[in-house]
Amino acid sequence: MAQFNVTELDFDRIKENLIDYYKNYPGDKYKDYDFEGAGLNVLMDILAYNTHYNAINAHTSINETFLDSAQLRANVVSRAKLLGYTPNSITAPYCSLTLEFNGSVNSNAESFTIETGKKVTTKIDGVTYTFVTLQDYTTTLVA
Repeated sequence: MAQFNVTELDFDRIKENLIDYYKNYPGDKYKDYDFEGAGLNVLMDILAYNTHYNAINAHTSINETFLDSAQLRANVVSRAKLLGYTPNSITAPYCSLTLEFNGSVNSNAESFTIETGKKVTTKIDGVTYTFVTLQDYTTTLVA
């Protein structure tokens, strides 16, 4: 009996295997068919594409079930939970500022605004940290 090779993932090899399978089918049922003809060629393309897509889908699905090969974060988290570990997401740092104005500040101003995208830099224990504002921050000035 004809044996279909199911280990291929390449479209052209899948199509060749399909044609070989039908040409060697028991009883010579498909032996004289012209698989390069327009109608059968289209059918072989459809079968090969379908097989190729199913193989890729199965390959991706299986990879996502293993922690080492998963690429989607949700799948990595799911696998990690099975091992008793719940990963935390990275959180952005934030800071609270106290600003003091020395010298000539407009004494008529009642508020001060730090606009979106402004950098605030600080140094703690010799390490420099830079923060960028994500929105406008406005405060009232105290005399």
